[in-house]
Amino acid sequence: MPFHLHLRFQFLPRRHLKHCLLLTGLCSILACKEPPPTVIQGTVANSKTGAPIAGAVGFLQFYKKNKNFQDELDIKTFSTDAKGKFEISPSFDYTGVSPSYIEKKGFVTHHYLDIQKGIVNSLDIKMIPIDAIFRLRIKNTSSAQDTIYPALHSPSFAKELRKQYGYTLPKKFPIILPAGGEYMENIPMPSDEYTKVCWGFNPYPYPDYFSNSICDSVYLLPGDTMEYLITF
Repeated sequence: MPFHLHLRFQFLPRRHLKHCLLLTGLCSILACKEPPPTVIQGTVANSKTGAPIAGAVGFLQFYKKNKNFQDELDIKTFSTDAKGKFEISPSFDYTGVSPSYIEKKGFVTHHYLDIQKGIVNSLDIKMIPIDAIFRLRIKNTSSAQDTIYPALHSPSFAKELRKQYGYTLPKKFPIILPAGGEYMENIPMPSDEYTKVCWGFNPYPYPDYFSNSICDSVYLLPGDTMEYLITF
């Protein structure tokens, strides 16, 4: 007996076919849509005078996990123009940014830029000037060599969450002085605030440099050179 195969095709009406094509195209567009770009722009200025800071250097490190679950980095640096302005964008769709900071000689480094993903971030950054000098002088008036551990604390440095939690140490730390020996160092510090100065004769437990020590505080004025003498 001959075998007959009957196939039946069902076609959509033209009006339905048009809707299906539109829906398919819309789904394709949505699937391929790029994430909104992240733009970081802004102005860097002196916190006291409001004057723009040219040549401030910024550093941002964007990162994401690649297919091997390893960190892929996109490191961006920039420098502000004569008007203190800058603009930068990451090269890929990142998952996080760390660290981030802006620095300029003569100013407290500004840390932790507040950056949100997928928008134009307009930042108004105020940098605190380092416009005073704390002149540290130390004299050993004893008849034997000794070691002293001096440290300064600045609220402005502490505000930026770096610089050893606001602590500033002399270049030679600790300071070892022979009998009759002297030490002097000019330490640049922010003004218009009380700077705490402490010293002791035993190593401080990090990060609390001021535990078990003698402490004092001085108010530094803009452009001032404050001489502070420690004798022991």
